[in-house]
Amino acid sequence: MTISLKTKLLLAAVVLLVGSCKVHSLYERRLYERPVKEPSPWTEFVPVKGQPLPVPKQWLADEEARKAHDLVLPQNLGQLMVPFDFEAARWKAWLPQGKSVGDQYLEHLCTYEAGEWVFKVTEPQDGIYIARTAEYMPNDGLYKVWDYEAPLLENSWNVRKDVSEDAENRRVVFKDGPGSYVGWAGDDNKSHYRFVEIPNVGRIWQKKFDAPYLHLWGYHEEVINPARIPEVPMQAKGIDRPTARYGITWRGLRRLQDRENRISGYEQMAYDLETGEVIALRRQFARMQPFGGKPTFGAPDVCERIKRGPNYQEWSHGIAVISIRSVNPASASLFVDPYPKNFKEE
Repeated sequence: MTISLKTKLLLAAVVLLVGSCKVHSLYERRLYERPVKEPSPWTEFVPVKGQPLPVPKQWLADEEARKAHDLVLPQNLGQLMVPFDFEAARWKAWLPQGKSVGDQYLEHLCTYEAGEWVFKVTEPQDGIYIARTAEYMPNDGLYKVWDYEAPLLENSWNVRKDVSEDAENRRVVFKDGPGSYVGWAGDDNKSHYRFVEIPNVGRIWQKKFDAPYLHLWGYHEEVINPARIPEVPMQAKGIDRPTARYGITWRGLRRLQDRENRISGYEQMAYDLETGEVIALRRQFARMQPFGGKPTFGAPDVCERIKRGPNYQEWSHGIAVISIRSVNPASASLFVDPYPKNFKEE
């Protein structure tokens, strides 16, 4: 079969177009693989008990943050930091098909440090203490290299805007409030625990409580069949100290030249409030990748062997359900199997 000149020219144009797109994509990726040139705002570092390197002072802004960074991990895991050869990585990056220094560094961290550990599974509990969530993150927050302690994890908490219930904000559909903890606690069959407790951090809805902690309970989803039961909103009251025995928290990780290579590490922990014993740990690392023309933690490379949620969301509740058992059998609202298979009762 003879191919006409017009067809040959059309095929050549397609090949050139595809090739130029690949070259542009490779150039774009290589451009964002260069180390971050923006200077770090972290100039003062503080030693903590739970990490091998001092952490930025900004990470220790409140009491619960300081407690999280002082939790000591079992089996010396808190001091685990396998050295990375940056000089060798720079040479490897120049090889044909060689990976960038940042990609090699992420692979190193995923291989030697990332993982999930369950040291203890509790007896069934009525409720838990959520020591830290996060601050509200605007849409451009995930494009910031230095602004957040653990960008991907903090964004996954989906913290709502802290706005007042007035006419000016009537169009803000998702506001912060006790309803943010629906699914965590309640009296219906879809709530995982009977109650949750949180620190009073002074959000608008919390200011009416003088107590340093809040106890949330009582939510019940509306039921239509077989008999209609109206929805019961989440209840809240102030308490002087948490009554839950176990809680969850999180902290950012600092590694040498991590943010300079657009890498953020973080740990989620379940722990005993009375003894400070860490009973479960989840350690993940994420590296910014270009999306929409800019590098972002919104669509990062992560350690793939660690389970995560859809759309790059972190399992902000996962560390609780694998280690802090509940008297409620429900797990639907947390979208996960409540216990690892090897801990399930027959």
